Amino acid sequence: MSRILKKTAAVFLALIAAIAASAPAVCAAPSVSAQAYCLMDALDGSVILERSSHERLPMASTTKIMTALCVIRSCDPDGIVTVDKRAAGTEGSSVYLAALEKISVRELLFALLLESANDAAVALAIHVGGSEEEFAALMNSTALSLGLEDTHFVNASGLPADGHYSSAYDLALIMRECLKEPLFCSISSSKTHRSPLSGSKYRYFSNHNRLLWRYGFCTAGKTGYTREAGRCLVSSAEKDGVKLICSTICDPDDWNDHVSLFEHGFSLYDPVELCAAGELKRNVSVVGSEENFVSVVNREGLTLFLREDKNVDVVFELPFFLYAPVRAYSSSDPNVPLPVGRAVFWINGEKIGSVELYPERDVGFFEPPTLFQKILNFLGIKKL
Repeated sequence: MSRILKKTAAVFLALIAAIAASAPAVCAAPSVSAQAYCLMDALDGSVILERSSHERLPMASTTKIMTALCVIRSCDPDGIVTVDKRAAGTEGSSVYLAALEKISVRELLFALLLESANDAAVALAIHVGGSEEEFAALMNSTALSLGLEDTHFVNASGLPADGHYSSAYDLALIMRECLKEPLFCSISSSKTHRSPLSGSKYRYFSNHNRLLWRYGFCTAGKTGYTREAGRCLVSSAEKDGVKLICSTICDPDDWNDHVSLFEHGFSLYDPVELCAAGELKRNVSVVGSEENFVSVVNREGLTLFLREDKNVDVVFELPFFLYAPVRAYSSSDPNVPLPVGRAVFWINGEKIGSVELYPERDVGFFEPPTLFQKILNFLGIKKL
């Protein structure tokens, strides 16, 4: 009897081991040293993991992602800025801009996001708003338009000031908006940059975001530090088409915490087949043919990495009708017809992917009978 029990137990344990081996590996939620943090899905803004993410806290130079967003959406990046004397010599981190120096908005954005230059922040603020105070008002109106409830700006640099605060959740939302701007992504992802000066001289910028070197999936980020705020960091990462955002405030171990949070987040996503090739089919009316409609179908499938808790909707974008003749898709035909529509997949109002739809078969043009043929038809005579 004991042998049977042992064999049964062995089979049971083997079965459990097989199931565990086939299941996707999910990283355990990490221990995070930040006072407040937020791990967010960049696609739909949903929160994956957080702690005190709505607590209002000083956020140091992570302020500058909102500065960059307002600048990019307000002026030409190739426009020339004459550095105001109020910007030259701004306290804290600096690229040593000179009063009346002429420099492009683009180069100032590199200084802002890579070197975290406070003088660049003030120069850009005055260029856009006329003064740093007016620019802070623009930052606050932008925050209001984004629905941020725990953020208020007093300056463009992040230097300590009464009433200057944000939250980990709001910082993640600001970064989500920034990632929609190609210029921001291009600059923030740069490890180094050489900024031209007069003659053959240059300024050399190095990105303070060490994750670009330490974590291969990191795509952008902004650091910050003051005594009041501690170490602050907002970053983004992408893996298998999944885009995540992480923000930490007052975090003495921010580099490691961001990597751990990203790895945990990515482990929650599995490949999901949204449709197989030929699975999606709809009928479209045809004008100018003896046939009333033609079926259109997807020739390719679509698989994306998604979390289990996501509900996916599909919307078909098709014309009301097609004019005959209609040509079917043929992979061997060098003159492949254009798709006539597409099926678009959405999660919470955000587009996540699409597949194109092609006619499934040829539909010929209807040729009306001639007068002579009509007479023959009336007489019941077949066409000669």
